[in-house]
Amino acid sequence: GSYEGCEIVFLGIENIHAVRKSYTRLREICTAPQDDDERWLQNVSETYWLQHLSKLLQGSRRIAEHVVIERASILIHCSDGWDRTPQISAL
Repeated sequence: GSYEGCEIVFLGIENIHAVRKSYTRLREICTAPQDDDERWLQNVSETYWLQHLSKLLQGSRRIAEHVVIERASILIHCSDGWDRTPQISAL
């Protein structure tokens, strides 16, 4: 069943494995010597790290707006609950 007045929203946040892979690649890029700034920026972009952060921040903003503006109660639940749930909740 469904609850009256409730909305289920999927934020499209990747699981911890994808985020860890992205972070590991970003760390490698940031610690390796680079001479070509344009290529460095391209490499950073290809990690998708900024996209991961963007989705987390957008989701957190959306939740905060519901709480502050609409005075709504929010239930945050991600499918496995061990990475995305605390990330969104903490922000």
